[in-house]
Amino acid sequence: MLIVASLAVDLVLLAWLVERSTKWPDLFVAATLGLAGGQINLATLWSILGCRHLPWRIATLFVVPLAWAFAITASAPEILRDYDRVAVWGVHFLTQSALLVAILVLVRLSGATLLAGSIAPPERPRRQFSLRYLFAWLTSTAIAMSALKTTFDHANLAETAFDWRGILSLGFVSSTLGLSSIWIVLDTRSRSNKLAATWVTTVPAVLVAVVTMLAVDKHKLLAVLLICIIAGLYSAIAWHVLSVAGFRLVWLKARNVETPTSPPQ
Repeated sequence: MLIVASLAVDLVLLAWLVERSTKWPDLFVAATLGLAGGQINLATLWSILGCRHLPWRIATLFVVPLAWAFAITASAPEILRDYDRVAVWGVHFLTQSALLVAILVLVRLSGATLLAGSIAPPERPRRQFSLRYLFAWLTSTAIAMSALKTTFDHANLAETAFDWRGILSLGFVSSTLGLSSIWIVLDTRSRSNKLAATWVTTVPAVLVAVVTMLAVDKHKLLAVLLICIIAGLYSAIAWHVLSVAGFRLVWLKARNVETPTSPPQ
């Protein structure tokens, strides 16, 4: 239901972009880019912290950002003067995903996993694989590589003037604002640990956001602020939907330490 609702809103926003023929820093464009950022956060969270269907999670990590790149280019290619090709938008969205991946990989290595109440923790690898699992890996790899190849064929990215300060700043703020609400909504640790994680994540995001807003002109200030708000708000709503569905961020290593390996005598 979350995916269907998101796609329905996406179609409405992209259709309005075609009708309005607006350009950056239009507020409607900012709302659309913020929604894209929030959905990239959701796809990245599931790809890195999920516990099942690894091949499809890896494919999703590439497909969602690149799908947004194709959608924006097809509906409103003149939003930004230098962003008139799919590959340029693909770089923009993949950069945000990569920034969040760098953080979530460390979280995953610390033992965190996104689990539903009805799903048992993953077992230790048995060093075996089935033909079905091999087929899933081949298919998902083909999907991801095809999306990358189609996006970056004949891109001429070396001739494009990227605003890397803006790309990195907006990507970092959008990803960390979405990440900060994960601890509050989905984390299963104690309240003090969740509060500490929220502060550690939120403070850098706010500082980068303030610096970014001070660096842009007043015509773009409200648009940049709206991107951050929409990306963080969509992420928080998505985490709440996952929470209602029974998903929690479980720290398996900590639980394994507390749980005895054999029943008491």
